[in-house]
Amino acid sequence: MARARWFRAQSPRPKLACDPTRESYDQAFGLLAAAWTYALDGKRQTIDFAYRTLQFLEVELASLAGGYAEADSARLPRRQNPHMHLFEAFLALYEVTCDPVFMARADAIHALLEQRFVSAAGALREYFDESWQPAQGAAGEIVEPGHHFEWVWLLYQHARLAARPVSPLAEQLFVFACKYGLDWRSRRAARRRTVGGGPSARSSIAPCRPTSRPGSRSPARGPLTAIRCRPTSSASSAACPS
Repeated sequence: MARARWFRAQSPRPKLACDPTRESYDQAFGLLAAAWTYALDGKRQTIDFAYRTLQFLEVELASLAGGYAEADSARLPRRQNPHMHLFEAFLALYEVTCDPVFMARADAIHALLEQRFVSAAGALREYFDESWQPAQGAAGEIVEPGHHFEWVWLLYQHARLAARPVSPLAEQLFVFACKYGLDWRSRRAARRRTVGGGPSARSSIAPCRPTSRPGSRSPARGPLTAIRCRPTSSASSAACPS
């Protein structure tokens, strides 16, 4: 089965990529789109996009230090954000296919969250070096409260789908973000803070993004509870490295 790669930007002209960069961040949204489309149409060719994209991730972007490289150019710094969206996509794919290969990938990213992304104080770091140590300088101290709230929602989804208790990290992330990153007058999260809770160089209040934050009515953030699981054949699962 040929691997599927999602380019950074596509030209209106057929088969012409105006930015051929293949980022793990963009693969996450390709996977999420495949999950939701499959939930609606149930077509084999739809879910094949997900398995083919997973092949690309595992063969060309997987890192020996865990997780996935930023792009096929292996640039630095590494970020937690693409992994958060991959976690979301793998959960959605597991929900619509019941294929444990997707839960296994989600569990691996959850382990990174526990072991590398979150500080002892409950702060979610954003930028890292190749071995998942905090990036040098100010970049290694940056946190984004909005991402804390997103992870909280996703951790509850993970617990629901895996039939496990909610990770204690959900409360830690929520408490940190509320304490240091929320403007209680406007109920809006600050764009950036530091690991210690102080303001960063870009700590202004973030714009409201109701379609992409927990609590939204957007289907892209709701559970697929109205969709029945459509188990896929073992052939596609076997095509993905384990």
